[in-house]
Amino acid sequence: VSRRGGVAVFRNTVRCQGKLIMVAIKQWLMNVAAVIRQLSGDDAYERYVQHHSQCHGDQPMLDRRAFYIEEQQRKWSGIKRCC
Repeated sequence: VSRRGGVAVFRNTVRCQGKLIMVAIKQWLMNVAAVIRQLSGDDAYERYVQHHSQCHGDQPMLDRRAFYIEEQQRKWSGIKRCC
């Protein structure tokens, strides 16, 4: 093995490891974003669609706008106070 060949192999190895690290970082960031969406309620409609199709397939599904309006009414109707 020539010296040049060894350097090329080393560079290729480092390049491959760098790509693997970047893929791992990208996956981690996507997971963090998914958790933030879930905690903030931003993915509520997607979760509704998944639940509705699994459990209530025979009933009509709300569109995104109707779901949002219904959620706002559910969230803010009634007494909302601490005491």
